[in-house]
Amino acid sequence: MPTKTPQRIAAFFVVILIFGIGVYILSDYFRFNREVTVSDVIEGFDGSDLNNSFYQLDKYILSPSKHAEAAQNATAYLGSSDPEILFAAVYLIVNTGDALYAPYLVPLLSHDDVLLRTVVAGRLIGWGEMASIPVLIESLDSDLMLPYADPPRRLSELAQEALPYYTKQDYISRNEWQQWWSQVKEQLIWNASTQQYGL
Repeated sequence: MPTKTPQRIAAFFVVILIFGIGVYILSDYFRFNREVTVSDVIEGFDGSDLNNSFYQLDKYILSPSKHAEAAQNATAYLGSSDPEILFAAVYLIVNTGDALYAPYLVPLLSHDDVLLRTVVAGRLIGWGEMASIPVLIESLDSDLMLPYADPPRRLSELAQEALPYYTKQDYISRNEWQQWWSQVKEQLIWNASTQQYGL
C-alpha cells in the first residue's frame, strides 16, 4: 500500500478545510435568511434597541396576511413576567388582532402596571369592553408617559382621546367622567355598528 506523501496529506487537510468553510457559510446563510417567527420577534424585543425591535414587530403589523398568525401566537406570551416580552405581545395583538382577542386582553385591565393596563384599555374600549372605561378614567390625570411612544405622549392623552370618541361625551375633568360613569355604567351598551357606547 503506497505511503502518503506530505503533499497528499496537505491536500487532504485542504479538502477538509474547504468543506468546513462551506458548511459554515451555508449554516450562516440559512441562519440569517430563515423567516423570523412571531416568537423570535416577541422574545427578541429589546428596549435598548428599539429601532430593530419595532422594525421586526412592524413587519407583521404592515402585512395583513400575517395578522392572524401574529395575534394568535402572541397570546401565548400574555402571562409573561418579563415586561418587554409582555409589551411586545400586547403591541402585536392590539395592532393585528380584532375584537375576538378581547378576552385574552381583559385580564390585563387589572395588571399592576398602570401603563400596560391603560394601553390595553385604549384598545379594548374600541372592541366593546366596558371594563376599559374606568381604567381610562383613572388615567386622565396621569403625568406618566406612554411606553416607547415616538413622539413622546402622556398616558392621559390616550384617555382624553379615547373616552370622548367612543362615548360621545365631552367631559373635561376626571371627577366629571367618574360621575358620568357612576350614573350610566349599568345602562351603557355597545353599538357594534356605530362603534360607540350609548344608553
